[in-house]
Amino acid sequence: SFERTRLDEEAAAALTMKAGEPAIQIENRLTQQGRPVLFDRLTLPAALFKGLTEKRLRERPSTIYHLYQTEYGITVVRATERVRAVAADRTAARVLGVAQASAVLQVRRTALTFNDKPVEYRVSTLHSAQHEYVNLVSRPQ
Repeated sequence: SFERTRLDEEAAAALTMKAGEPAIQIENRLTQQGRPVLFDRLTLPAALFKGLTEKRLRERPSTIYHLYQTEYGITVVRATERVRAVAADRTAARVLGVAQASAVLQVRRTALTFNDKPVEYRVSTLHSAQHEYVNLVSRPQ
C-alpha cells in the first residue's frame, strides 16, 4: 500500500522530526516461492520525496534505495537496526499468513544519508520459522 499520512511519535523520533509532520507510508510484502516471508512498513518524510507516487514506486527499475538516489538525490550510506522477537499483530499475521500472536522477528531500521541525516524509518516483520534474518556488516573501504 502507499499512503500520505502524518508521522507518529515512533517514526518522528527515528527521523528526528516532529510527530504530525507530513509523511509517506509504504507497506510491502516480500514472498519467496509464493510464500510470504517479510512484511515491511516504511515511513518517509514527505518533504524529502516530493512527487513520489505509488505508480512511480511500483514501476521502479531497481531497488527502493536506487530510486531514492536517482529520483531524489538521496544516497543511503548506512543504517542502524534493532532486532527483537515480538508477537505478530493482526496486520502482520494476516500478511504473513500466521496466527495472531505468533512469534516473529521485528527489525526496526533507520536509513541514514550523509551527515547521519535519517531519511527512512522501516519496521520489518519476519516469520522466522523457515527463514533467517541476515545482515552483512562491513567496514567502509
